[in-house]
Amino acid sequence: MTQKTTAAAQRGQYILNRVILAGARFVLREVAHENIVKRGMPLNLQMKWANVGVGKPHHPYVLRLYLLEGTGRPVLSADAKADPRAWLPGEHSLTELIPVPAALEPAHYVIALGLVDPNAQRRPWRLAIAMPEHEGRYEISNVKVE
Repeated sequence: MTQKTTAAAQRGQYILNRVILAGARFVLREVAHENIVKRGMPLNLQMKWANVGVGKPHHPYVLRLYLLEGTGRPVLSADAKADPRAWLPGEHSLTELIPVPAALEPAHYVIALGLVDPNAQRRPWRLAIAMPEHEGRYEISNVKVE
């Protein structure tokens, strides 16, 4: 490879890296919650997010939290109060309470989340996390409901 070719390849890689990071790129760094929650009580979910991109969402998206039964079917969902459009590049701590209905069957559930368009006109936001994803929902943890 010549010096010109190497320089062109490096410029191309630099541009590609900038394109990949263009806009917002959300990473869930940490999640903490109780292992067991009683029916009728809220599940306290503490999260640390990072926007490792160079921008923010310009359209409204909501952070939707789910409890999934063993088959992956949502048994409840709740929208977080936080507005992801305010998550500029950097770190963001977030605490959300998921209301657990008193009538919910005692069982082990998967906690999942997704960044979704509240008007269902855009596909769910693709998060930069290495967790199982299905239909825009990322499985992040488990909890036992008693």
